[in-house]
Amino acid sequence: MTRGQQDVYGWWRKSSSGKVLGDLKDCMESLAEHCLLSAQGGVRNATLRILSLSDGCVNNSRAVPSSVLLARAFASLDKNAFPRDLKRVKIFGADVKNPRWKRVQSLMQASWVPPWLELQHVHLDNETHFGPQLHESFAGSSLHHLEKFDIILMRQGLCYCKDHSFDCLPPEKLEVTGVKGDGGCGEDGPSGTYVLEPIFRNGRPSYKKGGRFVLYWRPHLRDWVLEEYDGFLEEMGHDWRFVWANVVKDCGIPACAQEPWHVWDGKTYVMDRGVSCAVKGPWSSYERRPPHACKCCGGISLHAEAIESFMGRVAAVLDERQPKAFAFLHSGHYQGLQTEVKEFHSEMESAAERFNSTKTSFAATLLRKDGCEETTPYWQCIDGLLLSSRLA
Repeated sequence: MTRGQQDVYGWWRKSSSGKVLGDLKDCMESLAEHCLLSAQGGVRNATLRILSLSDGCVNNSRAVPSSVLLARAFASLDKNAFPRDLKRVKIFGADVKNPRWKRVQSLMQASWVPPWLELQHVHLDNETHFGPQLHESFAGSSLHHLEKFDIILMRQGLCYCKDHSFDCLPPEKLEVTGVKGDGGCGEDGPSGTYVLEPIFRNGRPSYKKGGRFVLYWRPHLRDWVLEEYDGFLEEMGHDWRFVWANVVKDCGIPACAQEPWHVWDGKTYVMDRGVSCAVKGPWSSYERRPPHACKCCGGISLHAEAIESFMGRVAAVLDERQPKAFAFLHSGHYQGLQTEVKEFHSEMESAAERFNSTKTSFAATLLRKDGCEETTPYWQCIDGLLLSSRLA
């Protein structure tokens, strides 16, 4: 599932679902189609109930809530493709920043909402039990009994996006491995130890190896680039430069760019997960933060006990009578050094194991990203958690 904020100023006024969905159209329509598979078969006039966690504030004038994106995707689908017995789809966008109203806000009057689709928004804190909060939100309405869902989604939330490398002095040395120059990965090539330059480039630290290779930030392309240049030709007025590798990630130093690098293979630039950049030696100004000291974007502490507790709160409002019910908790990106990211994912694995050791109707599965190879570090493969009915 694609993460990322969809910015459309005045999104609630737009009649065109295509304009609101933008680049997320295919992704959200595919998600809507997958949600239809969870509709209860054999139940007349069935209603598909969906809860979207960490949804985004309904009062934000620019950022479109995930529930609105999903509702737009449902409205774009051909109704004939729906299961025969499915009559209604109810989507509830839940976010701690939504107003604390006794009755949820309804967008039923919007012109783009078909009569079989209902979209509402509730205030929900991920750190406390969901049932009482939902009961309070629906008190006095015809939906007061609706506290269980067929599908629970969190498109963004189990991620950690704060980059602490901006808040401290940069490390003195970085170690680049896996970039093969003309002479392979030897001492004369682009791989090796890079030393901090005394002057920043483009507002961020830059690093140099010998007199030929430099690693710096390019703001116009939003990437870190490893270039080779010829100092002699530069002195003669010739600007000769060659890009050996780059990584597209906005971060304080390239060692915090936990994304695949692209390298020159002699013919073109290709992704190479064997390339890495790490801090070499001490980094005294950087305060390492263990998982229990970090909260994800969904407000959950990133240690196993807290994640397991959150999974339990999710499972408590997932309909155990519905064999096709599921919860997809997307993890997304984790910002930090390699050791920190490894710890985050290790805690998530431990949380899934702890959850599966309890007696619940659901089992937790750790999801892995598509396209991962045997050489890909496991902590770059995790895509989130799936809760689904236990196999008999």
